[in-house]
Amino acid sequence: FLALGRSRKGILFQASSPLVHLIFLIGTPPNAIAEYLGCVAWLAGRVRDPETRRVLKVAETPEAFLKILTAAAS
Repeated sequence: FLALGRSRKGILFQASSPLVHLIFLIGTPPNAIAEYLGCVAWLAGRVRDPETRRVLKVAETPEAFLKILTAAAS
């Protein structure tokens, strides 16, 4: 499974780091390492671009968020 979270305000995880706005939780069975790594690579490729991260932070609906995420780096 893949769960997505977003905080427009930002969440402080470490005092020395910037606020976190996007959170991705990936769950896979222990024997699905290749699938897990594929999902991480797919997500990293999409959120690498600062403009994509910016528009994800302000998407108005879950549908808009998913559309931005799936369209990025296509």
